[in-house]
Amino acid sequence: MQCRYLIKKTINVAKHLILFIISLIWINTLQAQQRPIIDMHEHAWNVVQAGPEAPENTTYLKNRLSTADSLNIVRIVASGPHRFVTYWKSIAGDRMISGAFFPCIDGNPPNQGYGPCFPNNQSFPHINWLREQFETGTYEVMGELTNPYAGIPYNDERMMPYFELAEELDIPVAVHLQGAPPLTAQNCCPDFRLSFGDPFELEEILVKFPDLRLHIMHANIKWIPTLVLLLQQYPNIMVDLTPYQVAMPRKGFHDLLREYKINGLIDRVMFGTDGAPYEVSIASIESADFLTEEEKSGIFCNNAAKFMEQPGLCK
Repeated sequence: MQCRYLIKKTINVAKHLILFIISLIWINTLQAQQRPIIDMHEHAWNVVQAGPEAPENTTYLKNRLSTADSLNIVRIVASGPHRFVTYWKSIAGDRMISGAFFPCIDGNPPNQGYGPCFPNNQSFPHINWLREQFETGTYEVMGELTNPYAGIPYNDERMMPYFELAEELDIPVAVHLQGAPPLTAQNCCPDFRLSFGDPFELEEILVKFPDLRLHIMHANIKWIPTLVLLLQQYPNIMVDLTPYQVAMPRKGFHDLLREYKINGLIDRVMFGTDGAPYEVSIASIESADFLTEEEKSGIFCNNAAKFMEQPGLCK
């Protein structure tokens, strides 16, 4: 009898334990589904070599926005040629935060983007014109800045008026870190050099413009020691890890995430896709079992909202 009682009690305890585990899984799944997300790295870009109004390009945009809505992506920070950015904004509305994309190459964006970058067909926007775009709200972010593609160091004197303007107007700046598709110099951008994406180039800028809010894109494993030093020294820097959420095996990407957590910098990481599928990009964070729910929510939304000085976005 005692044995039967113990067996029965054990079964009951096991049932309750199973129900408890199932409820935890359900709660975590529900929490993940409802979690607001800010995509800090997207591009208003073409899928065919035509303008933004081309049916294929418009269909891509509308499908992208529909998927974003279904996944509770509350804001998308997108940069690209001016014509594409303004067209995307006209359809996306307040869901989109527009970014100025430069320097370009002979007036056109790198990597097969469909140009021109700006109405004047120049590779750099005129500083007074750019000021007007920020003051009227057409642009809200400076970047993605693509200096490595154009062969221009970030600390080049030609860049100083733009950083000065961003600091004056309190505009966040997003910069492309070293890296590009294979044979970039041969295929699209003859002046491209890996050396022009060294994050230490940014230090002089951060010293000269101490109030500048800086978003380092593609903050990859190769630059971890340098990035850790910069992030520890300059609290106004944030990073995204695109496109490594899809370009690396999941374990490799999680190792990259761990580096930021180990160094106490996980609250400086922001979510981005760089145009990659939303579902896979989200899963790359959700599957990181070494992150707490608070840390995941930070990466997905809270860290970016704080950086953008828009805390209400994640409510």
